[in-house]
Amino acid sequence: MKRQRVVSQFFAKKPKSDSVVSELDPTQSQQVEAIQPEEGSTSSAEIVEVQHGRSSNIKDNLPECWTEGQYTSFKGKHEWLEVSNKKLGCTYCSNYSHLIKEKGIHFSKEWAGFQVVGNGKDKQGSLRKKFWEHSKSKAHDLCKENYKTREQEHLTKAIDKLNEKHLSTTCRVFNSVYSLAKRCRPFSDIEDEIELQIKNGLDMGVALHSRQTAATIVDFIAKEIIKEIFTKVAENSLKICLIIDEASTISCKPVIIIFVKVEDSVSSPMIFVELVELEKQDAETICFAVMNSLQNVGLTKDYLKKHLIGFCSDGASVMLGRKSGVSTRIAKDFPNIIIWHCLNHRLQLVLDDSVKDIKQINHFKIFLDKIFTIFHQSNKNQIELTSISEDLGLEIIKIGRVLGPRWAACSFRSAMAVWRAYPALHQYFSSNPKYSGMAARLENIHFMTDLALMIDILQELDVLSRGLQARDVHIITAEKLVRRSIAAFQMLVKEKGTYEKKVTELITSETYKNIEFVENERFIRLPRERLLESIIANLEKRLMDCGHLRASGSQSQASTKLQFLKFLEPEYWNIEEVVVPWKAAEEQLLAFTEFFNCQIDINEYRDFLEGVLRNPHNYSIPTSIQKAKNVVRTIAVSSAEAERGFSKMNLICSEKRSRLTVSNITDY
Repeated sequence: MKRQRVVSQFFAKKPKSDSVVSELDPTQSQQVEAIQPEEGSTSSAEIVEVQHGRSSNIKDNLPECWTEGQYTSFKGKHEWLEVSNKKLGCTYCSNYSHLIKEKGIHFSKEWAGFQVVGNGKDKQGSLRKKFWEHSKSKAHDLCKENYKTREQEHLTKAIDKLNEKHLSTTCRVFNSVYSLAKRCRPFSDIEDEIELQIKNGLDMGVALHSRQTAATIVDFIAKEIIKEIFTKVAENSLKICLIIDEASTISCKPVIIIFVKVEDSVSSPMIFVELVELEKQDAETICFAVMNSLQNVGLTKDYLKKHLIGFCSDGASVMLGRKSGVSTRIAKDFPNIIIWHCLNHRLQLVLDDSVKDIKQINHFKIFLDKIFTIFHQSNKNQIELTSISEDLGLEIIKIGRVLGPRWAACSFRSAMAVWRAYPALHQYFSSNPKYSGMAARLENIHFMTDLALMIDILQELDVLSRGLQARDVHIITAEKLVRRSIAAFQMLVKEKGTYEKKVTELITSETYKNIEFVENERFIRLPRERLLESIIANLEKRLMDCGHLRASGSQSQASTKLQFLKFLEPEYWNIEEVVVPWKAAEEQLLAFTEFFNCQIDINEYRDFLEGVLRNPHNYSIPTSIQKAKNVVRTIAVSSAEAERGFSKMNLICSEKRSRLTVSNITDY
């Protein structure tokens, strides 16, 4: 007779090992039920209860020769053991035997179908033997391994699903922060940005919403971008050119900006490296900061010795000083580097030299500077001039200094502002007795002629300056631009320029009818021919001469002046003198190979010559020749990119955001 169970036993906690089928696989119950034979003594509902490990009558399903204590002991040692209808079975084999198809492996249908019973008189001994043999079988081990694998896969999928949700929310936050950085917005806007995204129905999570976190995210993104870029540069062994410049932030912090021009088959790109705050503004500190910055992005000293071919900066003594400047210190470690003085800064020196040569320009410059001073220091004067110009139907551009320290383009804009505002300026000065001398100067026809001449000169210099500021300009194209400008000035010597030709027509026009022009010889005129000849001479001296280049090594003077570069460009050849083989060119190309550590195949160069001689307008460029051309394009001839970087810096670190750290400005 069965002993009646008390209520406390009924609700007692079942052992963890009581489950017949793992709950990780929802298909297990169906598979086991399909394998088991029908027995009228046990209902299907009861079998399902047993298989899910929640049966309240485990004792009734035990074999007659086993006690509940024996079952608990065996179950604790072997989790795969289960009982059903007083028979033993294996959960591993019941669930996974049909999935394994391997030759030489035979699965026990009795263990898979919960049909194992004791035989003979010693049923316990028979069960122990079957139990031991099955636990050591290869088929059982395969099912066990499959079970563990499936269990791990289910767990991994659950974790991946959870991670995917968190990853998607994190990506949305990163995209929002990146958008702020691209638009130069303050990090404090991140909270409003997140709130807007949530209102649009997006899940933005509950973290990474603070201003400090946004700064960290931007720093991480910036470093990853730089790391990926320079990893590819190092992997492809590309030649590089260093461009640096020095300035101060609006918060008066001395900084140096670093750019790298990288070799490329299409156009050598300029890559921003870092904005570094300086403790001192001497050459030693700057040189250490530059080398440390390059080291941080993965450009080691060994890599730079093989691939650093150029250095470009402005003409400051701390940068290009011949005794202890930054360029001199870098050239000691990298002997074959080309030190280049920015052509745009040298173009400004052309104007300065011409002003020194032609003293009469000072009178013209002083007069225009006084116009700038009158309207720059007084808002009242600007308002009065603007009202007059509106009455005359003229467009007023803010008048700036002429022939000052800024580049030629700025001087051209200032001169054009005076040209456009000429009638308004005369009306303003003539109406004010304090400026009667200024009005008399504007009434002098010689001054207007000089202004037109200076505009023609500055316009050509402006065209040259803008051409040299282009990102894709290199040594060969820069020389072409300079030669064109020299030719333009030579033509200007022979005939009047565009604005000079307009003077006679404008004097008699309706716009200038209120100005009584006179020829007053008291005001000294500009010596036209001498001024133009001085500009031509200074252009040839400052821009065409490569004597400022320095490179330590055994190269000849011709190599130092980069004459061997012309042998790569058919435009510089005298076709009548070219023969195959061209020994003079091949000697120069050997110097090129030694100088830039870039091998040029002589046979390919001869094929290149033959192709040019056959058809100068349609020829193929061999691989090594194209590689050499790419190296030439990598040498930077202007630091305009650094100036653009400083302009960007001033937009980011404005008066309202002057407390931004240099590292945060770099990340923007």
